[in-house]
Amino acid sequence: MRRKAVLFDLDGTLINSLPDISGCMNTVLERHGLPVHPQNAYRLFIGNGSRVMAGRAAGNVPAETVEALYADYCPLYAAHCYDLSYVYDGMRELLAALRSDGMRLAVFSNKEDPDVLSMINHYFPAGIFEVIRGHLPHMPLKPDPAGALAIAAEMGVDPAECWYLGDTAVDINTCHAAGMELIAVSWGFRSVEELIAAGAERIVAKPAQALEVIRAEG
Repeated sequence: MRRKAVLFDLDGTLINSLPDISGCMNTVLERHGLPVHPQNAYRLFIGNGSRVMAGRAAGNVPAETVEALYADYCPLYAAHCYDLSYVYDGMRELLAALRSDGMRLAVFSNKEDPDVLSMINHYFPAGIFEVIRGHLPHMPLKPDPAGALAIAAEMGVDPAECWYLGDTAVDINTCHAAGMELIAVSWGFRSVEELIAAGAERIVAKPAQALEVIRAEG
């Protein structure tokens, strides 16, 4: 089957957002008198949405504290989500090549939907992505496949006609559950060992390698 579309995770796949996520969350932790973490610690906190990330960063605290952290984090991050973040080297070239090949592109993230739209519009030219989707209140978070399947339906393509690029076990599980074809990326937030343990069939180290796989396998 010739594939027609590519879904991209955002954080750790398209963009290195770790500096702004960690900086904003640490600011909020400080406000609440909680310990902060080095930037690299957030590699393991990220992936299941901002509320879960806040809970992981906070540690053993009451649920209401997590909710307060999350409530403070969201507007702060929205105001600073592209202070220090950057597009990974080779990513713009990958997107341009895929578009030139006739591939249809989408973004699917567990980050809040307005932040996803804001970041994509800030970092990429208009029209590159046909669908830009973050977490919506009525839709379960990844790794539930409902959001990925909804994007495929919106684009009018079969899930089996979609590639899916992501950098975490959450993405791998989402892709498998949705019946899409996976390309795991090792330039993101998780290790190659974790990607392998999660069931990644293909792992690429550079965006150009993802293009080679897509062109070779269709």
